[in-house]
Amino acid sequence: MAVIPVVAAVPIAVLASGIRPEQGLTSLFTLGAYGYLGSYILASASLPFFLHRIGENTLANWILAAFTSLIIGVILGYAAKVSVQAGNLVVFIYFGVVLASVVFAALAHHFAPRRLAGVGIYDETRDSDLYEPGCLVNYKPERPDPAPPRNRSKSWKPWRGWAPEALRRTLPIPCKCLRPPPTAC
Repeated sequence: MAVIPVVAAVPIAVLASGIRPEQGLTSLFTLGAYGYLGSYILASASLPFFLHRIGENTLANWILAAFTSLIIGVILGYAAKVSVQAGNLVVFIYFGVVLASVVFAALAHHFAPRRLAGVGIYDETRDSDLYEPGCLVNYKPERPDPAPPRNRSKSWKPWRGWAPEALRRTLPIPCKCLRPPPTAC
């Protein structure tokens, strides 16, 4: 709820500055498009680092990420050039926000490195997220462990990603250990 005044202030400020509503809407759409392109560049560039972190690193990921980031960067650069040539100066607002974000991240890295280090931590579902403590003590699946796929960590457990419904059908445990929903039994 605290964001609503900020979100509402932007179109009000655009209209109060004397810009026609159609032109203001076009500028806001253009700014949003720049934001999406910038976020796609960051997502594409960060994907191989994330996959390396979880043990699924391949050369194809690095090549695809570099190619995708480069292509989207070219598209963003061309869109910025066309906008400036058309007299739409929203691109300067966008790059100003990007610059402010980089400065903020640099300050956070300098003054609060532990807080910044927690951003983007990979979280996986564990048995304790699905069951009450003690329900899966010493449980091992009855089927043999398949070999971990290529580039997976040695601690890979094939039963970690099962859906609760599949576990209800295969685990010899009382239904009261399952959460939620307990009424499914």
